[in-house]
Amino acid sequence: MLVVNTTSIGLGGDSGPFPFKLSGRGAAIDAVYALNGATAFVRCAGQTGRKAIDGLPMLLAQGAASFQYWHRILPPRMDTLRWLEARLGRTPVDLPAWGVAI
Repeated sequence: MLVVNTTSIGLGGDSGPFPFKLSGRGAAIDAVYALNGATAFVRCAGQTGRKAIDGLPMLLAQGAASFQYWHRILPPRMDTLRWLEARLGRTPVDLPAWGVAI
């Protein structure tokens, strides 16, 4: 099962614990991103054993899609994500479909 957080929780910085209970197995992605990758939702989902990532890859994918639309060329998305993760000191996320063309 995939759980996607699209609420505004976490947009104002650290908002404390995530106010909803998560259970079950699967993966979780947050539309909100944090410099360290640990939004309240990601922390909560990680405590349930889910694979959880914040919204940074989603933000970059949206930027890549816009770049491709306007410039008619595909940007190097995986390289961009890895470069940004390294610059932010974040642990790289494993996204199997990241290199797939839009």
